[in-house]
Amino acid sequence: MKYYLLFLTIITSLTTTAQKQWKLKREQDGIKIFTADDGVSKFKSVRVQCVFEGTISKLIGILRDVKAYDGWIYKTKQAYILKQANASDFVYYLETNMPWPVKNRDGIYHLKMNYDTAIGKLDISGTSEPTLIPVKEDLVRISTIQTGWHVTESNKHITIDYFFEVDPGGSLPAWVANMFADKGPFETFKQLAVLLKK
Repeated sequence: MKYYLLFLTIITSLTTTAQKQWKLKREQDGIKIFTADDGVSKFKSVRVQCVFEGTISKLIGILRDVKAYDGWIYKTKQAYILKQANASDFVYYLETNMPWPVKNRDGIYHLKMNYDTAIGKLDISGTSEPTLIPVKEDLVRISTIQTGWHVTESNKHITIDYFFEVDPGGSLPAWVANMFADKGPFETFKQLAVLLKK
């Protein structure tokens, strides 16, 4: 049942992603960053497409090592596991550094992975669970986030199609929002490429 629900979430996310009018925002180092208006939020949806040297198993290992997120996910101050159903289904906490005078953001994220080893395909869905722990003083809780990964593997290379939608909450200046729509994903995936080669 849980795999059916994961499949349904991923299919819904991918269908929504396919229907958006994506505009290429940046293309550098083999990483393409697209943005789109989602019609609801004032913040743009983001999509990343890339092909990296590496394997799905390596990617899964990187994603499971939550405490190391501050070494490669853009502006991450700290991250740690809150609860874990199994190695492919866990909830983690992450705090993001923001430029002064904007308050740091934090969020609680539920990540579910489904790896089909027979065909070399990985699907991941991510949602927010903002009320799992109390809001911390001097931080703004991210209440809404949706992420999706569609990853395939061939000849020790992985093709990644990733998207996310987020409402960072509070009063966020447009220049800060734009920084995280473009620069954040690029820097994150650039560091991910390095980790996948190790």
